[in-house]
Amino acid sequence: MITIDESQVVSLLKTTEIFHRVKPEHAQPIARACRVVRFGAQSRIVRQGDAGGELFIVAAGSVAVVIEDLEAGTEQAVLKLGPGQSFGEVSLLIESARSATVKALDDTVCIALAKKSFDSILRQIPELGLEISRYLAARLHQQCQLTGFRFVSDSQLVYDPELHKLFSEGTLDRARAIPLNLSEGTLTVALTRPNDLELIQTLRRDVPGLALEPVACSWEDYESFRKKYRQKRAQLLPNLDSLEHQTPLTLASGEAVPTPLSALFLEMLQRGMSQVTVEVKESKATVFDSAALAPTPLLNIEQVGPVVAQLDALFLKGGSSPYLGSATLAVGEHFLKAEVSKLPALSGPRYSLKLVDPGSAVPPLKALVPVPKMRETLLEILRDGVGAVMLAGAGRCGKTVAAYSILSNLASEQGVTNLISLEKEPLTVLASVSQVRRDNGWQALLEAAQAQSPALIYVDDITTAELPEFLDTCEAGNSLLFACTTNDPMSLIAGKNAQGADLNGLAAILHLQSVPRQCPHCRSEYQPPASVLDSLVHEKLADRDQLFFTCGGCSECRNSKILGRTHAFELLTLNPILKEMIEAGRPAPAIRKAAFESSHLIGFQATAKILLKQGDLSATDALRYFGGGA
Repeated sequence: MITIDESQVVSLLKTTEIFHRVKPEHAQPIARACRVVRFGAQSRIVRQGDAGGELFIVAAGSVAVVIEDLEAGTEQAVLKLGPGQSFGEVSLLIESARSATVKALDDTVCIALAKKSFDSILRQIPELGLEISRYLAARLHQQCQLTGFRFVSDSQLVYDPELHKLFSEGTLDRARAIPLNLSEGTLTVALTRPNDLELIQTLRRDVPGLALEPVACSWEDYESFRKKYRQKRAQLLPNLDSLEHQTPLTLASGEAVPTPLSALFLEMLQRGMSQVTVEVKESKATVFDSAALAPTPLLNIEQVGPVVAQLDALFLKGGSSPYLGSATLAVGEHFLKAEVSKLPALSGPRYSLKLVDPGSAVPPLKALVPVPKMRETLLEILRDGVGAVMLAGAGRCGKTVAAYSILSNLASEQGVTNLISLEKEPLTVLASVSQVRRDNGWQALLEAAQAQSPALIYVDDITTAELPEFLDTCEAGNSLLFACTTNDPMSLIAGKNAQGADLNGLAAILHLQSVPRQCPHCRSEYQPPASVLDSLVHEKLADRDQLFFTCGGCSECRNSKILGRTHAFELLTLNPILKEMIEAGRPAPAIRKAAFESSHLIGFQATAKILLKQGDLSATDALRYFGGGA
């Protein structure tokens, strides 16, 4: 059993932030007022909501600071503390309710200092009171009476525009939050009130696929950050204020949008409105801003008949639904998605017109590929011109969005310029990327693009039949990213090699798999059956002591327990030995095993493990999709 004498308590006090400036002669009476408390592994030291009257300093072992959602019955570990670290400083000022639960992770020894004992010492040594009060005023009061959260100073508040894009407009301002870092599926966010559960839930609604780690910052530091880095209001649509009513507006196919409908869309763009409602009554039509709290007419349409006929013809006729339709619009170099809905009201048809910038759906690469080693290896290959990377996956699984995220990262964070993409139908316009529309042929355009010595070329939708010829164009030393629809890229490559495909220029295969995403609105913590847990641990998909989540069904997911899709990635880097195995006709499982053993394969399990921890992936789905692999 660990024993702690008074001199050791003094030494421990000097290592803490709150007492490290205290004079040696003042540390002795504080040490005498402390008591040694021992806690067994997994025992609760303080409970969220209980009255707090003691400061605790960890002397041995470790503890977890946990935020509990009492309504949902869930909890999230937000901080781990070890020897020399403290929690409950605010209890030395006032006996307030605990803002978090603290649990011992293993056998733990703490030094406890009660507020009553501390008050007695302060009465005896006024000078000590001045020293401590300065610290508490500067750090604790500025933290809005926080406890249990790591404190970050102004120098640690770093602006990351990609992380700010994760949140909808106004969310960060309402929560007074600053996203700082994204690592392995956990987003660290600085808040002036990190113990406010309602604010935490507000942030979680915007990033349901990420775990949140709240940290504390002072109000003054937050305000200083906002003044220094405050962004202009995020544009829901591209900045097209200079448009005139004569500006040509076309569909992605090149067909012109006729007037007066084109004039209505251009009016929306000039006013910066993303959605309007058009009410048709008798022979008149009135346009309202759908986002306004108290809608007032924006304009009246005189040519009602042509507008209604054009809406029906371009968006609703010939589609799967007579009431819902969409199309891609081209405004100069910008591409927008127009979504139209129609309700046949008794007083006359009512239309909703919504313009969406597809670029807003491109996630940061850190969020899309949460495994750091996988992300860094991929970027290194593409940035340094190691060779071509094949982006493989089933049809409509998100390959284009993944490619856009990679290109955006290379341009904005890696400083790569002269990027070219050859696409059949671009989803949106990418900054710093020269996008070229192509038809079914790619050979002539690829040759022309290569002649311009770009840093990277992206080619979409290479068919399996085209793959051998395309691989022949890949040369080592040139960066090329291309998408190919296949569920088994390794077997495909091995099979195409048998047909004479050249693998010299192929550096890596990034395989994307889309899987059902658990509904974030109705998921809660649970313990999987022992057999399932054993299988997850055996497959290296989970740790035995981690949290697991399941869904009960709700109105948001229509009791399906599933809301949308999420993605897992696998990265295979091809070295000469692996290429020789492919050329020798070795089976795909043998090649995968050799790649895994030589650390050239980062399997789906790495991403799946993070998705499982975040609650996006159920335990059974993790085994169903990713069990039994290398």
